[in-house]
Amino acid sequence: MVKYHFITFATPDHMSFAEANVQSALNVGGFDTAKIYTMDDIDDYFKVKNSHIFSHKRLAGYAVWKPYIILKRLLEIDENDILCYNDSKYIWLTNVRTLENDILVGKNIGVYLNKPNSGNYLEKQLTKGDAFLLMNIPNNQFGDQIKNTAQAWSGFILLRKSFNPIRFIGEWLTYNQDYRIATDSPSKLVGNDSIFIENRHDQTILSLLCKKWGIQMHTIDKNYMIDVRNPL
Repeated sequence: MVKYHFITFATPDHMSFAEANVQSALNVGGFDTAKIYTMDDIDDYFKVKNSHIFSHKRLAGYAVWKPYIILKRLLEIDENDILCYNDSKYIWLTNVRTLENDILVGKNIGVYLNKPNSGNYLEKQLTKGDAFLLMNIPNNQFGDQIKNTAQAWSGFILLRKSFNPIRFIGEWLTYNQDYRIATDSPSKLVGNDSIFIENRHDQTILSLLCKKWGIQMHTIDKNYMIDVRNPL
């Protein structure tokens, strides 16, 4: 029988949000298991190897931990089980099977375009020039099309365990360890677009991977979950 697994991540100052998220995931979301990951769950070798990224306070190290914990849990669960990662500051309002039917029918990787009650931004607004180049987004008509599509939301991902999701998350993890892509360091190889706002780190990487893999993304229903920072 398929089991549904939920994970989130928290530093000490976000633990109360993560605990509320987990309770709603179990009581409303209908998950069979739920776990809050912390820095203690990341092995020392990975932290030392990426100390130049973890040393930054933003997103507790530009969220390099995110694909790490997703891959770690994905490798632990059984084939065809469902794994959901969700950022800590959310409260579930519906069963995960509703979201599964929304974005995971006939495929194994489900991603949304937006936070609940939030709008969209274009890739070229939230992706620095070097990220496009280093992730092999071509400087042609296809690349221009990608730059003018909406960026994905990395605060939620739904996966059915199989070979391709493992490959996908592994690729996300690899790119997220590249300082030139994942951080706020200035672009040195390619200039930013004229409407560039800021680089969005793990989200920039996830979104470009979705475009490269041809993963269809959806608009989340605001009745699925509450963003506690923007509940209305």
